[in-house]
Amino acid sequence: MKLSETKLQLAMAEKCINLTDLCKKADIAEITLRKGRQGTRNLKPETIGKIAKALGVTPSEIVEDYE
Repeated sequence: MKLSETKLQLAMAEKCINLTDLCKKADIAEITLRKGRQGTRNLKPETIGKIAKALGVTPSEIVEDYE
């Protein structure tokens, strides 16, 4: 699954949380999130779920739309 950089940034802004704090709260490696944001790595659904839970959003709110 691919993270949407824009959607992720907006969710982080709404929660006033930075990348490092988000990684700690989601219990994931910072490099994983960085590569997911850059689009160089597809993230596992479990990882997307952890990020979404840490931000208080649903996974569909932070992934790219597919049509």
